Amino acid sequence: MAAEAGACAATVRPMNIGRATSPKALASMFVASGTTHLVRPQVFDAIMPRVLPKRTHRALIYLSGAAELVCAAGIFQNKRWAG
Repeated sequence: MAAEAGACAATVRPMNIGRATSPKALASMFVASGTTHLVRPQVFDAIMPRVLPKRTHRALIYLSGAAELVCAAGIFQNKRWAG
Protein backbone atom coordinates (compact mmCIF):
# COMPACT_ATOMS: atom_id res chain seq x y z
CA MET A 1 0.00 0.00 0.00
CA ALA A 2 2.85 2.40 0.82
CA ALA A 3 4.51 1.71 -2.51
CA GLU A 4 1.30 2.62 -4.31
CA ALA A 5 1.04 5.92 -2.44
CA GLY A 6 4.67 6.75 -3.28
CA ALA A 7 4.13 5.96 -6.94
CA CYS A 8 1.05 8.11 -7.04
CA ALA A 9 2.85 11.05 -5.43
CA ALA A 10 5.68 10.76 -7.95
CA THR A 11 3.28 10.99 -10.88
CA VAL A 12 1.36 13.94 -9.45
CA ARG A 13 4.37 16.20 -8.97
CA PRO A 14 5.16 16.79 -12.69
CA MET A 15 1.50 17.62 -13.28
CA ASN A 16 1.67 20.31 -10.60
CA ILE A 17 4.81 21.80 -12.15
CA GLY A 18 3.15 21.87 -15.57
CA ARG A 19 0.05 23.42 -14.11
CA ALA A 20 2.12 26.26 -12.66
CA THR A 21 4.29 26.89 -15.72
CA SER A 22 1.87 26.27 -18.60
CA PRO A 23 -0.15 29.49 -18.17
CA LYS A 24 3.04 31.55 -18.01
CA ALA A 25 4.38 29.84 -21.13
CA LEU A 26 1.10 30.44 -22.98
CA ALA A 27 1.02 34.08 -21.89
CA SER A 28 4.62 34.52 -23.04
CA MET A 29 3.70 33.15 -26.47
CA PHE A 30 0.74 35.54 -26.61
CA VAL A 31 3.06 38.44 -25.79
CA ALA A 32 5.50 37.42 -28.53
CA SER A 33 2.78 36.92 -31.14
CA GLY A 34 0.82 40.02 -30.13
CA THR A 35 3.95 42.16 -30.30
CA THR A 36 4.77 40.74 -33.73
CA HIS A 37 1.24 41.60 -34.89
CA LEU A 38 1.80 45.22 -33.91
CA VAL A 39 5.46 45.67 -34.90
CA ARG A 40 5.59 43.61 -38.12
CA PRO A 41 1.99 43.19 -39.33
CA GLN A 42 3.12 42.31 -42.86
CA VAL A 43 4.16 38.88 -41.52
CA PHE A 44 0.46 38.03 -41.18
CA ASP A 45 -0.76 39.42 -44.51
CA ALA A 46 -0.29 36.10 -46.29
CA ILE A 47 -2.50 34.16 -43.87
CA MET A 48 -5.47 36.52 -43.91
CA PRO A 49 -8.59 34.85 -45.30
CA ARG A 50 -9.45 35.99 -48.83
CA VAL A 51 -13.12 36.12 -47.90
CA LEU A 52 -12.42 39.21 -45.77
CA PRO A 53 -12.16 42.51 -47.64
CA LYS A 54 -8.49 43.35 -48.27
CA ARG A 55 -8.94 46.86 -46.92
CA THR A 56 -9.73 45.43 -43.47
CA HIS A 57 -6.74 43.08 -43.24
CA ARG A 58 -4.32 45.46 -41.54
CA ALA A 59 -6.89 46.66 -38.99
CA LEU A 60 -7.82 43.07 -38.15
CA ILE A 61 -4.14 42.15 -37.73
CA TYR A 62 -3.67 45.04 -35.30
CA LEU A 63 -6.89 44.12 -33.48
CA SER A 64 -5.89 40.49 -33.06
CA GLY A 65 -2.45 41.54 -31.80
CA ALA A 66 -4.04 43.82 -29.21
CA ALA A 67 -6.42 41.02 -28.18
CA GLU A 68 -3.48 38.65 -27.68
CA LEU A 69 -1.72 41.19 -25.46
CA VAL A 70 -4.88 41.71 -23.40
CA CYS A 71 -5.29 37.96 -22.95
CA ALA A 72 -1.61 37.61 -22.02
CA ALA A 73 -2.05 40.25 -19.33
CA GLY A 74 -5.12 38.43 -18.03
CA ILE A 75 -3.31 35.09 -17.93
CA PHE A 76 -0.34 36.60 -16.11
CA GLN A 77 -2.78 38.05 -13.56
CA ASN A 78 -4.64 34.71 -13.36
CA LYS A 79 -7.94 36.19 -14.55
CA ARG A 80 -10.62 33.64 -15.40
CA TRP A 81 -11.83 35.54 -18.51
CA ALA A 82 -8.36 35.34 -20.09
CA GLY A 83 -8.52 31.66 -20.79
